[in-house]
Amino acid sequence: MALAGALVLCACGEKQVETPEQEEVKILHIYTCDESVADVFDAIWERHADWQERVELIVIDADNYADVIDSLLESKEEEKCPDLIIGDYDNVAHFVNSELILPIEEVGVTESDMSNMYDYTKAFVTDDKDRIKGITWEITPGALVYRRSYASIYLGCDNEKDVQSYVKDWDTLIDTARAIDKKSEGNVKLLASVEDIEKVFQGSNWNVGDEVVINPQADKMMDVQYALNKQGYTVSADSMPEQYMNTINAGNVFGYFADADILYEMQELCKGDISSDWAVCRGPQEYINGGRWIFVPEKCIDRTLAYDIIKSLCCDEAVQKKLWEDHVVINSRKFLSNAYNSGKGKISLLGGGDYIRTLDKTAMDYQVQKTTEYDKSLEELFFSISDSYHRGDKNKEQIREEFVTGADAILHPVVIEDINQEE
Repeated sequence: MALAGALVLCACGEKQVETPEQEEVKILHIYTCDESVADVFDAIWERHADWQERVELIVIDADNYADVIDSLLESKEEEKCPDLIIGDYDNVAHFVNSELILPIEEVGVTESDMSNMYDYTKAFVTDDKDRIKGITWEITPGALVYRRSYASIYLGCDNEKDVQSYVKDWDTLIDTARAIDKKSEGNVKLLASVEDIEKVFQGSNWNVGDEVVINPQADKMMDVQYALNKQGYTVSADSMPEQYMNTINAGNVFGYFADADILYEMQELCKGDISSDWAVCRGPQEYINGGRWIFVPEKCIDRTLAYDIIKSLCCDEAVQKKLWEDHVVINSRKFLSNAYNSGKGKISLLGGGDYIRTLDKTAMDYQVQKTTEYDKSLEELFFSISDSYHRGDKNKEQIREEFVTGADAILHPVVIEDINQEE
């Protein structure tokens, strides 16, 4: 607590000495819904231990995380009000479109600070007024990771460029699935799960103004899933992590859609001859798999410290090196270029091959669709309903009708008034 000019008597009782005023230490409250963010900030505290004493990281484990944050920001209570907010892929659009969040330039972030960052990471958090509202330290592009030995046997090639020609678009991918199934006599499937491709199609725009727009990619996803399932070109394993990953060592899957996290998880799981039998190519289209961004609310009590933390996390090469050691793919073209040139992207899973070049190109080419705070909920709704199509339970028209009904409830929620509320 601040001390305001207290007077202290000397031992002789003759003099009075005014003590210097001490400023109260302001605690910066960082909110997240992801407990693993603590590991990210540890990389900063190693460099700036004094900052850690001025920060409290608070994890909110709730499905309505964005609503909880809003209620804290709108509250008149100042205690533990969010000063920095970590938004993930599921709720980032909410914060981008919130007037409670500052454009990052108002915190001190400059174009120079972001000069090496990938464009998609900035476009993803740019609002309708063309203001960048967030910033991230990582990129999360995905690729198709495939068995080199199977590619050689069933496609007659195993290098990235040639294999890419067999999966360059969805129609070609289905043809390749058919060829692999035939040549292997049904023993090798293209993918583990029909649901594996959903991550590739995520990030679509479903809401324009007050209207629901069924994204054209949705039809394509249903067609691809239907073809893969009907012809039996997948193992049809559940896409939940444990069951999904169990198919890796079974040896009956050609490839998986994977980001860097999954690559390293596969590296830990793979046994025997297959432990170094993999390679990566772009696949039928660019996609990103998740991601986390930092947002600064208008109520932030210490914008200087907020900026210092952001710059350290997103621009400090020493911090980036530490994060890289923890398998974070850094949001810096300069850093990744240096890592590629020094061979730091080579991993045993890929037989000593490198994954940086493929993920870098995907991140460069990925095109962001403008989304609203409702789009993630609409997307999840569609994915949950569309499963009925590839299983043959419903046709497309039934899927559309069910989606539009559910979407209307999301865009125009029914408010039930409390009949006991006093007038």
